[in-house]
Amino acid sequence: MDAEIRRMREDTDSTAVLGNGTEVDSSYGTDYYHSVDEEYGMAMSRAIGQLLTAELERLGFDASQASFEGASSCPGAQW
Repeated sequence: MDAEIRRMREDTDSTAVLGNGTEVDSSYGTDYYHSVDEEYGMAMSRAIGQLLTAELERLGFDASQASFEGASSCPGAQW
């Protein structure tokens, strides 16, 4: 998880689109970067995807076109 969060924070080519269509820098350290909870959730999703891809490839599948979807739930969380 820590390694994935580091990779996400090192990405300096991140943009967000505001409601008026303006693109803004959303790299780590800007006002538009993810909240801590969003960052952790994204890192977890990426890490799980990487593990699933590695396992599929280990089993002999071509995972280059694989995609994964999921839903997270945090009962009791107050956002």
